[in-house]
Amino acid sequence: PLVEAAIRITLADTYRSLSEYTIAARHAKRAVDLRETALGGSARQTIVAMHKLAGIYRDNGQIAEAAPVYDEACRSARAALAPDDALSLTVMNNFGLFCHAQGRFREAEELLEDVLRQKVRLDRGDTKLRTLATMNNLAMVYVAMSRFKEAEELHSKELELSKQINGK
Repeated sequence: PLVEAAIRITLADTYRSLSEYTIAARHAKRAVDLRETALGGSARQTIVAMHKLAGIYRDNGQIAEAAPVYDEACRSARAALAPDDALSLTVMNNFGLFCHAQGRFREAEELLEDVLRQKVRLDRGDTKLRTLATMNNLAMVYVAMSRFKEAEELHSKELELSKQINGK
């Protein structure tokens, strides 16, 4: 079953890259089912498959289908993985972006603030480019919430760090 799941993930990725979302979703959903049965819902491979399925649904505009899958992937990642695990941070970041796009600003804020805290800690003082992207994502949530002063402060910090990183 795990070999079939791996093949189906590859097929899902391929069909997604071709914008064949219905076919991609079918393969990703089967991979989720296979991995949940074989490994459980909190296994890293299962979380990866759920995250991919949610992204395929999102890309296809299937918001109602994407939301619970993102939520489940995020809950599973938070429960099973370390807070600073790269997969956990990616799932939380992407779910935060999804929530932002859906107008779920408080939820987006909570997720992205958690991600930023972990990335700053991992990056030893927010000096890595991946932290800058999260700073931007969170600042955009602040803008959507009409918290312009916080957004401006975060964007200013992001700009200064970007200059430091790029040596300009």
